[in-house]
Amino acid sequence: MNTLRTLQAVDHPCAGAAVHDGVGARARLEAVTAGKPLPRSGIDSQIELLAFVAHEMRSPLAPIRTAAALLTRVGPADLARAQAIIERQVEHLARMIDDLLDLARGETGRLALVRSDVHLVDVIDQALVACLPALTVRQQHVERCGDAHGIDLHADGARLVQIVTNLVDNASKFSGDGATVTVTARRRTGVVELAVADQGMGMDAATLSRAFEPFAQGSHAPGLNRSGLGIGLAVVRQLAESHGGHVVAESAGPGCGSRFVLTLPCIAP
Repeated sequence: MNTLRTLQAVDHPCAGAAVHDGVGARARLEAVTAGKPLPRSGIDSQIELLAFVAHEMRSPLAPIRTAAALLTRVGPADLARAQAIIERQVEHLARMIDDLLDLARGETGRLALVRSDVHLVDVIDQALVACLPALTVRQQHVERCGDAHGIDLHADGARLVQIVTNLVDNASKFSGDGATVTVTARRRTGVVELAVADQGMGMDAATLSRAFEPFAQGSHAPGLNRSGLGIGLAVVRQLAESHGGHVVAESAGPGCGSRFVLTLPCIAP
């Protein structure tokens, strides 16, 4: 394989993904989050948890390793692309680590907020910048609707960016190449609603009911990118509730796309 084809291969959204997705480990993890008894000892389930997390976090390392090895052999035209691959995968790895830490902080009541007056339009702008690399690779487009200008919240701005980033990233990941992700902001009485909708795989009733559970990922669309720990939406729920808001998931079924609606208190105009 020549250099360009190698870079194209490692730059694919599914590059470095596992050959199998640890179905047994995920099933046991879902049993833990649902409060069901485990068929094996607690120690064994903890080992499987660690194995599953380690397995998923290894995925970004393969593209990083390949791109790094090519740095000394590529020409100027491919050097920037190899660097972008490394930066993108490092960011993906860092976000998985951050999500794990935030999930643990939320479960232990140690998730602290630093509130200030925040402009919603700035939150959306920063989140879309964070998601731009993945959207670009998949040739996806973001359509902004409603009017985020003039909507202010008393909230932790960095955490709000994290919420919107996770929602847009989730929409991108479960949509096909060239799809459109729609971000809509609207003011209601005393609250703001921010909806992120996609044209992707959608969710059946069972998947919809556990969309915000830790380590839950849809299993009814083989072939789509399922990299990641499946905890981004769990973190979104924790952050929304810590701000006095909530988030809900909607879908008309498999193949019909999904819509996530975040509701947060806003500052009266």
